[in-house]
Amino acid sequence: MNLPRFFLPTLIPHSALELSEGESHHLARVLRLQVGSKVEVFNGRGSRGVAVVESVHKKTSVVKTEEIETCLNRRKTQIAIATSLPKGDRQKWLIEKLTELGIDQVILLETERGVAQPTDNALERLERVALEACKQSRNDWLVKIDPPVTLLELNSMLNPDTVKLLAHPYSVGEIASHGAKFEQDSQKKLLGPQSLVVPGTRALQQWLTDRTPTKIMVAVGPEGGFTNEEVEFARQNRWLAWVLTQNILRVETAVLMSAILALDFVNHS
Repeated sequence: MNLPRFFLPTLIPHSALELSEGESHHLARVLRLQVGSKVEVFNGRGSRGVAVVESVHKKTSVVKTEEIETCLNRRKTQIAIATSLPKGDRQKWLIEKLTELGIDQVILLETERGVAQPTDNALERLERVALEACKQSRNDWLVKIDPPVTLLELNSMLNPDTVKLLAHPYSVGEIASHGAKFEQDSQKKLLGPQSLVVPGTRALQQWLTDRTPTKIMVAVGPEGGFTNEEVEFARQNRWLAWVLTQNILRVETAVLMSAILALDFVNHS
């Protein structure tokens, strides 16, 4: 039987440690655990262990840790998603699913056509959602959620060896990269079957046959898509235009599909 799970940012073996107010409230008022109950604790960075409840209080519960185990099988390639936010509860769903899948990083993306501008309160709320999803899914790695940036700012943050993928439903002029070629798109028509673009995982296999990258960054725009100016900036800065499907996807669908395809590539490369 799985033990109730609690987050402790600092894990020290054989030590009495205080839970945060939120975690203490969950232990004392939601689960109603008693002194002597066994729980699992994790730090969101690959370590976890068993602890015994020493005191119960809605604001400052204390647990005493036993042995701490460190997970050593983290994949070598990090996967990050930079995304425009959808509206309302779809934001929560998006973060939940990315956490369950084990994505390393989520960066909130400010775009010209974005419909939900991320605020400080939204960022805090999404971090809480990620923590709860991490506990529920028994993921030992807490996804890192970064404050909003523009595509220009995002590009300047990335190391030269990062593979940069722009998930975009339209062709973006003639872009040639690792054999993937996009047709001219003066009327913004969807890519047809005659296109040389290979959607999905096969595109990653074509682009990355010569190396296993240390990081894959996928940028997903709003439902209206990236603007011509944003696409041109990405093209000039060597982003690979990644067509996921010939259908138009909602933001959270495109994000989830991108994450799954990237994970599949990394896990089988």
